[in-house]
Amino acid sequence: MSFVKLGESFDLKTSNLLTPQQALADEKIAERFVKLAKQLKRVSPKASDFLYGHAVIMHSAEAVLVDQDTGEFKKDSKGELLKGCFLPIKLKNGKESVKWVSESNVKPYKNHNGDIFPEAELIKAHKLWIGKPLCKDHKSDSVDGIRGIIIDTYYDPKFKRVHALFALDRKNYSDLARKVETGYATSVSMGTAVAQSVCTECYNIATVEKEYCHCVKSRSNYGEVNLGLNPIELSLVVNGADPGAKIRHIIASMNDYVVKKQARIDEIKAGHGVNPAELQQLADSINEIQVKLNNLLKSASVKTAAEDLGELV
Repeated sequence: MSFVKLGESFDLKTSNLLTPQQALADEKIAERFVKLAKQLKRVSPKASDFLYGHAVIMHSAEAVLVDQDTGEFKKDSKGELLKGCFLPIKLKNGKESVKWVSESNVKPYKNHNGDIFPEAELIKAHKLWIGKPLCKDHKSDSVDGIRGIIIDTYYDPKFKRVHALFALDRKNYSDLARKVETGYATSVSMGTAVAQSVCTECYNIATVEKEYCHCVKSRSNYGEVNLGLNPIELSLVVNGADPGAKIRHIIASMNDYVVKKQARIDEIKAGHGVNPAELQQLADSINEIQVKLNNLLKSASVKTAAEDLGELV
């Protein structure tokens, strides 16, 4: 039996550190540093290293009320607009839960796993996907499964769905990027932690698996309403649980994206009936995208280690 030793200090103190001048005062240390620095390559990402894309990643329960092609509310056989919403209820055990109510007898939108996401929950949580990893097949538990990053998200109140702007590392994962770019790979699947699961049949509310009701365990109910979302990742998959969760288009460059946004602002200004809210939203979107991309690509002007050492030696 042997011990495993790791070369990592868990008791790091500033008193143990040498200044660059102190370290380089030793000729042997300086020689090793300079030799190592000459071997270093700049690893900062460049815009051309990434494939940018836009995808619809999930739909709210209320999306069932809307035509996903036109954004118009659907009508029932009598010509009345479909209606449906979640209402708070109290169970016999005193716990508070939620119930889907519809005068039109329409069921809430669910994915193939039976998961239902209220619009209010997506509005609260969708921004938390920003900065989360873009993975392949939900392999988010290690860096080996990460293929990119989520740059931005937006909740579309008209179609009642969440959109995401992602950056896929095309330099290191060229084959996957080529499949996405050519339309061979189009499905996406979000990953999120859930604080509470509500049965659509008996309205039992569970926070851990052992609290699941018989309806959920036997899958005899319509689905599970998910509350308290804590996003984890977005994945490129072969078959997504949400049939409408698809990559919509690939953005050749982020410059094109910004130009299109700016063109929309100019279009609104030039037309009649200017909508200040939309103007501000578009302007904010441009600013946010530029800031996020700058953070992602900001090291373009950073000096190499060799240059830094050259100034010190």
